[in-house]
This record gives sequence, C-alpha cells and structure tokens, in this order.
Amino acid sequence: MKKLRVGIVGCGTIAEGQAAAAKGLKNTELAAVCDVIEEHAGKFAGKFDIPNVFVSYQEMFQSGLIDAVYNCTPNFMHRQVAVDAADAGLHILTQKPFASTIEEAKEMCDAAERNGIVLQSAFFERFRGYCQAMKQCVDSGRIGKLRMVKTQMSHSGIGRFYHPKTEWFGDSALSGGGCLADMGSHHLDLVRWLSGSEVRAIDAQIDHVSDERPEQNAIVNITYHNGVMAQGHWSFATVAPKGVCYDKFELYGDAGTLFVTWDRDAAPRFQLVREGEVAWTDYPYEEVDGFYAMEEHFADCIRNHKKPMTTGEDGLRSVETIAAAYESARTGKRQYL
Repeated sequence: MKKLRVGIVGCGTIAEGQAAAAKGLKNTELAAVCDVIEEHAGKFAGKFDIPNVFVSYQEMFQSGLIDAVYNCTPNFMHRQVAVDAADAGLHILTQKPFASTIEEAKEMCDAAERNGIVLQSAFFERFRGYCQAMKQCVDSGRIGKLRMVKTQMSHSGIGRFYHPKTEWFGDSALSGGGCLADMGSHHLDLVRWLSGSEVRAIDAQIDHVSDERPEQNAIVNITYHNGVMAQGHWSFATVAPKGVCYDKFELYGDAGTLFVTWDRDAAPRFQLVREGEVAWTDYPYEEVDGFYAMEEHFADCIRNHKKPMTTGEDGLRSVETIAAAYESARTGKRQYL
C-alpha cells in the first residue's frame, strides 16, 4: 500500500527523535519539513534525507506533498498548527503538552472532529514495553485491585540534562509551565490510563523561581473517581550524573506491589511481590521503542480508520489536570474536576 507521507513542523530536539524513529517505519515516509528558521530546516532535511523544505507550514499544508503532520512545534504553537492542519484535511500527531490551555485543547479536538481526521496525542510512554507491562499487570489482577500509584520523573534541568535549540522553553508565557507541564503530562496520562478512571480531586505544590520562569519542582496528589490515589513528583532540579533522568513508578494493589525504576542508563527494572511471597521477583516484559511504536500506530490508525490509543481527548484530559494542579498550587486549595 501507499506509504503515509508525513510533514514535520518544527526542527527541535523532539523532532529529531520522531524523525529518527520514522526512518525505520515501512508504512511511513518523511516527505517534507518546515521551520521558520530556514537554516534549521535545511540541516534537518539533510540529516534525515527529507526531499522538501518549507519555512511556512501553511504552504507545506497546501502543497499536496503530505498526508499527515508531526506537530513538533513549541508548546504555544500546538493549537494553531493542529487546527490549520485539520482544516487542510491532514492527520495530526501532536507533541505534549497537548495544548497550553483547556480552551485550546478543545479547539484542536473540535477541528479534528469537524474535518474527520485522526488527531493523536504524542504520549509515547504508553507505547513503551514497560508501560504496556504495567497496564497488563494491573488489568490482569496480578496485584489485585489498584489502590495507590506513586510516580517520579526528575533530572538536572534545562541547559544541563536537556538542551533545547531555542529559548522559548524557559519562558512561562511560551512554554505554559515547567516540569509539571513537561514531564508531568506524561505521567498524569499514564496514571489516568492505569487507574481506568477520571480525576476527581487535585492538591498541588510547585516552586516558582519567578513569574517569568517556569517551576523547577512539583508535587501533585490526585484522587480518582474509582478511589485510586496517586502522587506525582517531577523536578528540573535533581542532582544527578550527567545524562541521567530518574523515572519511577510504585503501584500498590490489595494483593501485590509493583516497582518500576529507570535511570536512563539501563533498561527499566521491573519488580513484583504478591501477598504471601517473601521476595521480589523480576516481572518479564519486552522493551519497545516508544516513538517507533507510536508512529507506527498513528499510520495504522489512518490507514485502517481506527481510533488512536492516545486520542485528542486524552490530550485534553491531561491539559485539564495540569490546569487544575496549577490552580491548586496558586490558591492553596483543592481543585475538583
């Protein structure tokens, strides 16, 4: 069958990860790339052997050269690029955080529905092998009824662990937030998915370096409608060896406990203990490249008219949770969804 022709908008670090994964796909070809800085777009095209270069994404959308878009723009541009792509009849895979506000996220979902296109949220963590294994472990009843989830993602911060190509990331007005919006968006989606329920209430604390600079640390406590409780800790201010990001999950059920730890230098450690057992056992799973699996799924959904595993609505739910967490931190009051 004809390959899905993809155009990438934005040539930052995250776009490089998506382009590298796409090069290995049999059902997808990178047909065009766009960046407002022509030099960046040209270098990106050369690196990934992309034949068509644009500095205007509107021109790329109207060129007839692409069927779908990887929306890898800065956070504040996600809404406009996604809506314009939908109105051009192009399918969209949008990076996280899905949008800067709830209103923008709803506009994106409405545009996709209005134009009958696939809108997929780029929550690639769900596609990773260890996350799929966590979900299987919970859904199979391996640890009994899920009661509590604790999660952490932390590293040494922007400019140390992560090196964006432009300065927008450090401006709250453009990024929409710091570690909560950036890293928390992934884990908030994962915990909602694992719990199988929607958020009921949120209490949050964040540290503001200044009104202009996004937060470096965030702690969020969540209660879901089915009674599952969760606590997330995300940080851009963790002292760690160069290149290390700590990623941790603790899942507590009424019949077992599951710990997953990952420091990005090795494969995730997946350990399980069940009631009556005296020692931890390693839980078997097969690791999967999240970007590759996510993009393969995106192409499959378009070709076979399927609903994505991570929909635009999933992106909207994440934005709603993040907004409630920021409001809780601002007011010192619990927020209800």
